[in-house]
Amino acid sequence: MLTQIRLRQSRLVTTLNVALLALILAPASQASSTIVSVLGYAGPGYYSLLVEGSTGTFSMSDSTVDGNVGIATNPVNNAPCSGWGGGANAAITGTIYNNGSGCNTGGVTPAGGTSSTFPGGQSASALISDVNTAVTDFSNAATDYGAVAATGVTNNQAVSSAVTITAASSGWSVANLASITESNGNLTISGTANSQLVINVGSIDITNGEITLTGGITPWDVVFNVTGGSDALTINSAGTSDGIFIAPGTGNSLHDQTVNGEVISGLSGLAISSSFTLDDTYPSATPEPDTYLLFGGALVGLAFGGKKLAAWQQRRR
Repeated sequence: MLTQIRLRQSRLVTTLNVALLALILAPASQASSTIVSVLGYAGPGYYSLLVEGSTGTFSMSDSTVDGNVGIATNPVNNAPCSGWGGGANAAITGTIYNNGSGCNTGGVTPAGGTSSTFPGGQSASALISDVNTAVTDFSNAATDYGAVAATGVTNNQAVSSAVTITAASSGWSVANLASITESNGNLTISGTANSQLVINVGSIDITNGEITLTGGITPWDVVFNVTGGSDALTINSAGTSDGIFIAPGTGNSLHDQTVNGEVISGLSGLAISSSFTLDDTYPSATPEPDTYLLFGGALVGLAFGGKKLAAWQQRRR
């Protein structure tokens, strides 16, 4: 009888250890990942505006950034800010993080001051690498995250009128579009609080419209992965647009509108002006741990506990 108990205990411990090893070796791209966790230290909660690149300058005037501004340059650019000006709406409520030695903000004093140390102790090159990796991962969302096709649009469609894109009720969805041009209509995103939607798009031009969310999906559950080069992101319209916008190219332009979420932009030629407001109210500034790792930690405890139990029972006998 004692031999059978010990054999069962040994099998239990072995099974738990095998399961733990499988979970540890599972890729981070499992469905438990989120858009925010993929972005990590480059994502919402850490920055409302993250500007990255090497050469060139960007300008901002009469606009509000509600949150932190990150300026990551590699090699170091000691004069990344040009043409920053005041205005009735000029404000930065967070901190400017900049690895360069100077940034002429034109009299706009960030409420949180300035720092050359990025959150999490990240280097500028690490942040840029995070962005580049996220761009690649989102471009391959179907493969990397098992994303299903969102409905309401067709593959490589050029959206130019009022359209609703619907994400799956849970897990990852993806829409691959040639362009989004809203000059007389709104783009509506429908999804739930359990949805994650990637929109890979060549360019976005919002000149008379908005991007709105419905059904419980939040701005941090939607990412616009803008893959075009120069002038690929233009938002120049009264109203509100929601989501995370990643546009590493040059010459992006943000005017007038309020964006709830985050903007990650290439440095050179970025222009922000005319009462533009960027509002990141993400509730946490901690990268979300992968559920598999949490479960794996629990299995470690169970395995350890099983061994301790076996040893105790052997002593009792």
